[in-house]
Amino acid sequence: MDEIWPLLDRALQCRPLKNLAIDEGFVVNRNGIQSLRIGIDAVSWLSEPNITLQDICCRLCRLLGLCVTAVFLFDKTATQDPLAPPFNALIEAFGFYSCLVKGDVVTDLACLNRMGSLDLIFTTEMEALVLGATHVVYSPQEDDFIEAFVYTSHHIQARTCLSQGGLLLFVLLMGGKYSEGLPGCTEAIALRQALRGLGDTLLLAAQTLSSAELNAFLAVWRADLRVGIIVANTMSEMVADVSDSFPDIVTRRRYARPSPTFVASQTTLWVPRAPDFAALRKLWRCFFQWRSVASIPQGFLSAFISAPQNELQVLQAHLLHNTVAETIPPLSSFLSIRGHSRTAFKVDVFIAPIIAAICEGAGPPSAKMCVTVPRQILARTLPSLVQHYEKCTPIRVNAQTTHSQPILGSTAGPQIDPHLHRDARSRRFGGSVYSGALIYALKAHHASHPLEVGGVDEYLRLVIAGIIQEGKEEEKENIESVA
Repeated sequence: MDEIWPLLDRALQCRPLKNLAIDEGFVVNRNGIQSLRIGIDAVSWLSEPNITLQDICCRLCRLLGLCVTAVFLFDKTATQDPLAPPFNALIEAFGFYSCLVKGDVVTDLACLNRMGSLDLIFTTEMEALVLGATHVVYSPQEDDFIEAFVYTSHHIQARTCLSQGGLLLFVLLMGGKYSEGLPGCTEAIALRQALRGLGDTLLLAAQTLSSAELNAFLAVWRADLRVGIIVANTMSEMVADVSDSFPDIVTRRRYARPSPTFVASQTTLWVPRAPDFAALRKLWRCFFQWRSVASIPQGFLSAFISAPQNELQVLQAHLLHNTVAETIPPLSSFLSIRGHSRTAFKVDVFIAPIIAAICEGAGPPSAKMCVTVPRQILARTLPSLVQHYEKCTPIRVNAQTTHSQPILGSTAGPQIDPHLHRDARSRRFGGSVYSGALIYALKAHHASHPLEVGGVDEYLRLVIAGIIQEGKEEEKENIESVA
């Protein structure tokens, strides 16, 4: 049913996935976990031609940097794939979730999205919208998780006049995953009938009427459909294809009354988790024979070690009852704030301990890199650090900055200072990849450890203040080049 996607182009909303995750996950604090729950069809990944375990691992690395809680759904056929066991092991090590469904994966994704247990679902099957999904991200093969192509049920109906019932009738006429369609039916004919409202009445009747009442309703409904086809098309043979058994009972039940495998109480366990680096190291050695930094492919290394990855462990090692305890590696791994963009801060970080944590080999003693941290997360977690930087380097406000409209809607939750929030709606995030573990660490610390004088925030403020003061002139040059 790929024919339906071009018809929905007017309802397409394109947003950088990182922006969407930060703006409508962390800032809005949806579901109280400061993260978007996204559902992914694992079966579609395993069914891709020539897919390898290394490809899967690279995609998981990209997901790690998006500040999302990913839930992968498998069915019984997928578990028979030889890649399924290592795939599940990697999902667990990265801090994501995997679930086995008894029925169809797309049906469960759609139902969980409709119930609000998943904020977004990633799929290429438009049946998800027919089954009642409210927020679908079109996710083609080899998705790089940079841009999110979002279709919402509200936006589809507002822009194309196609409701869930209209999409249902379109699929029944054209053919889809559960139906063969009518022979000779074209997109134009199917779309015209879908816009007449026949699909809405069919969906409502299938959901509310008893079997006897539904049979009586369908007799009148089929007659109305035949008249519509005759008016729209001179091919009278199509009318004969609308038999007294159309649509069949199995198809009606699957589309009108989908039943999920999971209940709401099970989905509450889907909360953000930190990646397990010890487990990842073992899996990489087992699956890929990666035993040192030199043995890791450069493309994969840049995707994963594009920012400090074990800062959660660093923070936990230093934080005891909200006070700082100096150990190795020190919190002064955060060397200095180099500059800023509209949506993030650029921070120099000492990375030799990170390399040692990922592979059993220490990096160069002076190794460092510039990483990008979302403004909202850093501002909430280390406010004095940001305030000190802004005092030394006033941030210019662009009066022409446009704010993107929320895609998922707003829910009640703590809001940050509008002065800091003004940069939340940019259309792009530059080229740096976020550190998933760093983001998780800052979020977790913000949620469970109120900052006090003498705590981590004050310590980092003093460390970075001294570095900024010592290199003030060089810092100004860097900031001007970034801005």
